[in-house]
Amino acid sequence: MLVKRNARRQRRRKIPNFMRGFTLIEVIVVVFIIGLMATFASLSVGGGDRYLQQEAQRLTGLVQLAGEEAIINGQEYGLEFNKTGYQFGLLGNGNKMTPLEEGDGVFRARVMPNGIFIALEINGEEIFLQEASSEQEDDSGEKSIIYLLSSGEMTPFMAEFRTEERGGYRIQGDFIGNITYLGRAAE
Repeated sequence: MLVKRNARRQRRRKIPNFMRGFTLIEVIVVVFIIGLMATFASLSVGGGDRYLQQEAQRLTGLVQLAGEEAIINGQEYGLEFNKTGYQFGLLGNGNKMTPLEEGDGVFRARVMPNGIFIALEINGEEIFLQEASSEQEDDSGEKSIIYLLSSGEMTPFMAEFRTEERGGYRIQGDFIGNITYLGRAAE
């Protein structure tokens, strides 16, 4: 009997604090905090790409909508680009464009945040876009306007939302009025 008591006492010996380890709750809390920090880090790193993708998809939908509006209303529409944004408008005499909507309307002028730019090709030629405050003409005198006609036709174009460091997301419109979201551009 005495032997059994001594064996129990030896098993119950106190283990020094530095040898004890962590409780299950402590481990769970640490894993949760690490997961939370990893989530915030991935959101802050990937946010720009997500914004580029959303803008490309938004423009795809807006061009489709403006093309349908042009057909339904029997009016010619235009989409004018500058280096950091774009705006829709109605085409009048001499192809002069008047903006469609101000404020929070669907066709309001859009401005990209700092560091995000638009690269544009019209009819297969690269158009060098200017800042929003200056005239939108390149060296040949052509404007950076995509025409959306009441017949359903449009100026063939390709637009890419990008940052200075890398390529972004592309959309493409063809002559018969089809608009396609092409996705991520090759680096």
